[in-house]
Amino acid sequence: MLLALFKQARQGRVTDKGKKKVGSKPAAAYAPALVPPATAIQLAADAVGLGSLAPSGSSGASSSHMATASETVVVYRAMSLVFVRGTGNRLFVAQLLDPLIHTTLSSGVVQVNLQYLRGTYFVPTSDIPSWPIAMAFWKNHGIANQAAADDRAAQSDGVHYSVYGRNAVSLAHSTIISAIDRPSEKSYLWMNLASFAIDEQELVSARELMSGGPAQPMEDDAEAEAAEREAETAATAAAAATREARYAELAARRESGKRKEVEKQAAKSSKKRRVQSDVSSPDPDSDDSD
Repeated sequence: MLLALFKQARQGRVTDKGKKKVGSKPAAAYAPALVPPATAIQLAADAVGLGSLAPSGSSGASSSHMATASETVVVYRAMSLVFVRGTGNRLFVAQLLDPLIHTTLSSGVVQVNLQYLRGTYFVPTSDIPSWPIAMAFWKNHGIANQAAADDRAAQSDGVHYSVYGRNAVSLAHSTIISAIDRPSEKSYLWMNLASFAIDEQELVSARELMSGGPAQPMEDDAEAEAAEREAETAATAAAAATREARYAELAARRESGKRKEVEKQAAKSSKKRRVQSDVSSPDPDSDDSD
């Protein structure tokens, strides 16, 4: 019986040889077709987004190309150190974490890749104690007070800057003046730039570019920065005083509650002792002569 089934299956099997004998050839509609040159040009144009390409020298090709012509320039690469003019015409130092790219269209319009560039800001090392955020970081990395900050700044051959923190460089409210060409004395923490020095003359040049004229006296900026830091310090001190007052009030309430509880327990104990004393004391009217 098994032999009969095997023969039946063998007779019903279709082999490649059988296909060649009894099968039909593919229809002409499925055969590959050559692409004419004109179609190939059109496909290439569609691939690069230029629309219809006409033969060389025709007005169609020229106008289509000019409509999409553009020039892209990387103005500042990521990780570049730059001078930034912020609000109030103040000079800041930042490291860009995103590149700034300008694309000039054929119409003359300049487009930027981002309106908000991620950045890391830096402050003069001697001013670290005046910036609470920077001080909170640097007190764990060797600058615990004003004396340590002054000592580190004095060791530098230029104007020494240290990391302040991350923030965005808003192109709507700030202007990147120029790149810092000659940073020196770079130091890193966790593979991130933590401090460096700027040549004093380069800093003066940046101030000139920012003001569009002679460099602004550094004393004026120092006074403005000192006033701002003083206001920030006063606000921080006021907030700390408010917190301390609140903590003191809560502590006084807790102490008052504890005293009341102690007094309550003492009153209960005193009452209990009086009751026990009344029970144990003899009655003076009782007669024990019997």
